[in-house]
Amino acid sequence: VGHTINGITLNKIMTGASIGLFSFETKDGVNAEDIAKNIAKEVREKLCDKTEGHATFVVSVLKSTGGFEHDNETITAVNRWQQFQQPTLILPEKESNDKCFYDGVRPGFETETPDGKKPVSESVLFRREEGKKLRSNIYKHILGDETFKKMFTSADVSKDNFTTDLDDLTDSQDKGNLNHKMAFIYFDGNKFSKIRANKCTAEKTLTAFSECVEKHRKDFLCKLIQEAKASPDFKNNEAIRLETLLWGGDDLEIVVPAWKGWKVLRLFYKCMSNAAFDGVQLTHAGGIIFSNHKAPIRQIREMARKLADMAKDKLPSDFKSLQHDKHDIAHYLIMESFDTVGPDIQHFVKQYYGDGFYNDFTLTPNKMDNITEALSLMKANGFPHNKIFEIIRIIKSEPLPEQKEKINKVFDKALSEVEDRDTVCASIKKAIEDNYHRWLMLADLWDYAGR
Repeated sequence: VGHTINGITLNKIMTGASIGLFSFETKDGVNAEDIAKNIAKEVREKLCDKTEGHATFVVSVLKSTGGFEHDNETITAVNRWQQFQQPTLILPEKESNDKCFYDGVRPGFETETPDGKKPVSESVLFRREEGKKLRSNIYKHILGDETFKKMFTSADVSKDNFTTDLDDLTDSQDKGNLNHKMAFIYFDGNKFSKIRANKCTAEKTLTAFSECVEKHRKDFLCKLIQEAKASPDFKNNEAIRLETLLWGGDDLEIVVPAWKGWKVLRLFYKCMSNAAFDGVQLTHAGGIIFSNHKAPIRQIREMARKLADMAKDKLPSDFKSLQHDKHDIAHYLIMESFDTVGPDIQHFVKQYYGDGFYNDFTLTPNKMDNITEALSLMKANGFPHNKIFEIIRIIKSEPLPEQKEKINKVFDKALSEVEDRDTVCASIKKAIEDNYHRWLMLADLWDYAGR
């Protein structure tokens, strides 16, 4: 952004996780075609230099016709046509008899790793080393120097402000069964592509849309870091327990300790509750997975994205109908064992929760608040945890017509043992909403919500 090539300055229109759109102007009397070729060549070279040849890029330059929408579609098509004509994978130059320990595909060469001396490909090694550098500066890069300096004093600058691996991020002996458990959280904008196509028909509106999304997400990140700094159990030896895996475009991925995942989920939707562009509410779908910190991160990422896609199934087709209270949505999954869940989440939830019932577990901000309130009151007033499992047993083993009476008996027995019976009862009914299968949600989230 703002980079000058032969006196020509590139002006950002919008950027995403893997795409950038820029504009520049040429002076009268110059050969614009030659300038365009030189700019494309230098941009491509800088990108390749930045990645040391381990990634492929396509760069296109198009003369403006004055019709931004048409030009945007054309240059996107030109880029895609280039992508179809070249391989995505960079073929390694060096040969080896060993495959990479991490990706299992590229030739690996012995090097020191966190897992000891292992054969690692040059590509993976490069991404690991560059990732370390990026991690230490990513929040300053996202928030900007001024904002970052306000959040971290000069005394903080010399420290590692954030944990450096998932082991440190999740290590807390006093968290009991949540020790070394993480929450992987994924968010994706609902119908952002359609909103852009309909609303962003000029350069300025596309830039405004991109800046609008960035502004709200930066607000979320600021509040998240502020809360983490103020919360002792959100830090490990003063290092904030936060890992950002993706930040840009329509989606983002972060990892936090399992005991903070639910709060972070609620915080995100709270920060996004007023996000709107040109009269359209900008809503998000999310997926949150609670698992052991050693669970395979690639598979966890895929699962979290599938959860978000499952939550989107009931979205209205018209993006103008999107509303924060109804369509800021998420699905969760408690993954005690990767082998138990398997690669097909939809098959697993049908078996575990009952065919057709998991769709009723879609979380909205209001439902999250109701679950939080219910679990907080249940724990504070001594609601017997074992009675929840007794109710779950009835749901899973008894025919539907016979469930209600048996569940109510167990529920009444449990309420007789708690303080402030009426308040606890009302909060549970508000969370359940006459859907007895939602007792499964209270059982699932007992350790994670209402803390």
